[in-house]
Amino acid sequence: MKKIISVLLLISLIIMPTSCKKPATSNIDNSEQSSSSEILDGALGSSDTTSSENPDSSSSETTSNEASSGLFTKNPFSSSSTVSEANSNGNNPSSGTTNNDEQNKNPSNDGSSSNNSSSSSSSSSSSSSSSSSSSSSSSSSSSSSSSQPLPPNTLPNGVEYKSLIFNDDFSGNRLNTSKWELCPEWSRQGGACTWKNSMTSVSGGNLVLSINKDPLNPRKTIAGAVRTSGRFSNSFGYYEARIKFPTMKGSWGAFWIMAGDVNKVDNSGRDGSEIDIIETIDNIKTKSNHAVHWDGYDSGHKSQGKILNENIYDGNFHTFGFLWTNSKYVFYIDDKITWETTAGGVCQNPGYMKLTVESAFWNGSDASDAMANLPQKMFVDYVKVYSLK
Repeated sequence: MKKIISVLLLISLIIMPTSCKKPATSNIDNSEQSSSSEILDGALGSSDTTSSENPDSSSSETTSNEASSGLFTKNPFSSSSTVSEANSNGNNPSSGTTNNDEQNKNPSNDGSSSNNSSSSSSSSSSSSSSSSSSSSSSSSSSSSSSSQPLPPNTLPNGVEYKSLIFNDDFSGNRLNTSKWELCPEWSRQGGACTWKNSMTSVSGGNLVLSINKDPLNPRKTIAGAVRTSGRFSNSFGYYEARIKFPTMKGSWGAFWIMAGDVNKVDNSGRDGSEIDIIETIDNIKTKSNHAVHWDGYDSGHKSQGKILNENIYDGNFHTFGFLWTNSKYVFYIDDKITWETTAGGVCQNPGYMKLTVESAFWNGSDASDAMANLPQKMFVDYVKVYSLK
């Protein structure tokens, strides 16, 4: 009897359903590890720094507006929250505009696609011909209008002025000190660059601002800079300079204005603003920018700017204009409007102009390929300022 019972128990164990067996724990462990890994990767991958950087005022040698102007620890326009970006047509590439070709596609799929295609092709050809004719007509019209004389006291870009109140075409072989002074030999951008009087000259009808390795420290640079401080100051008007910029990693040239008390922090630029008519930050990427800064260069600093993809690094001179009225700023490149803004609230106080070159470690100025590209020169053909009607 015992033998029979033993045999029955043995048989019941052998035929037990597999669904009652305990699953292997190793499969569960592997699954949990994979899940944790994916969550960790997702958390790390989602991090994104978008806050704008504060200017670095610690490297300035004085507390004056200008000594601390434009001093940053990183590219001030690396954050999309402080800038807009335009392509060479002045359009925002991220605006989401649908391509016209996509909009004009025939969505029909009814079996007469062959005829539709033929009709579409014919229509396209006709449209192309019409477009070509229109383009030709437009070109002819443009050529005709450009040959017409401008109205009195009107610039090529349409700006109407009252009189020319500042003009320097840099004739001769020395800087006109009744209009300009050499900028103080300040250390710039955390010591990456020092403005040196010896790096500024006038030659061949141009102001020449040079930048080269610092002979005392090959990781740093020395560069030229001038300003109209104490010579010429103005507010509302039209400002223009014709400049040929070099391309140089980590370094940039600029045409700018220091207006009013920029260091006053009151959530407004009406009493003081730094106005960068043109800066060539990231020039090796063919980029440049306009910008307005206000409320000092410390924790209260604020700015707005526009990054451009204009082709100004073709080895030719280009004109950079700035219209300043009591209600708006308008920026121009080669007589075309590239930005219009009221950033900070339009400054109501006069300021002086600056033409400068400098470099920064945060922009890679001490990299070997940057240093290998020195020396470089920025040429300025003329600077003009007009009063407005």
